[in-house]
Amino acid sequence: MPGHNVFQDPQAFVNAGGAKGLQEQVLLAGRYFINPMFATVEIIDMTEVPIASVGVVVAFVGKAGEDVTGEGFRHANMVRRGEKGVWVDVLDPGKYAINTYTHKVRVVPTVNVVLNWATGKTEAHRLDANFSTITVRSADGFTFNLDVSHIIHIPRNDAPKVALAGAASGQGGTLVDVLLAGLVKDRIGTPAAPVLTDVVAA
Repeated sequence: MPGHNVFQDPQAFVNAGGAKGLQEQVLLAGRYFINPMFATVEIIDMTEVPIASVGVVVAFVGKAGEDVTGEGFRHANMVRRGEKGVWVDVLDPGKYAINTYTHKVRVVPTVNVVLNWATGKTEAHRLDANFSTITVRSADGFTFNLDVSHIIHIPRNDAPKVALAGAASGQGGTLVDVLLAGLVKDRIGTPAAPVLTDVVAA
């Protein structure tokens, strides 16, 4: 809402239709003369997107946008910058003044990432911290444990889709788990190995 000189003119704010409560607009570094009887200011750190990563913005405020994902992606909707939802435009490495009450930034790596399905083993990124050794069941009913490592690469423009699908969240039960199940069946289900009928979380 323009016209109130970044909250330094309370009457202009009220005249412009300003409402009581949390404000979406943020104040950048500088000196401001704000009436403490009118508003209070909370100082928080800027949101940082590290090198070799991008930031996926989830906006909890804004006008309802139109889905721009297309028919080929069915996990969730993405919207344009400034609209409510997951933005299709990502944040490149750097620091950003983000209102963390109205927007959330999910950092997604864009370099090759090793994910381990092995109990007690995790990489520095800790995206696989909740993954564990998988148990494979053969067609004749025998089970055996299998440690698996898989390298993934997330293109910059696909980061919002990955964040939506949960593949980089490290929560377990994600899209990567489903893909891994198919990969294990393809690699181990050869004539020289047991024929797999199921992959069960350890």
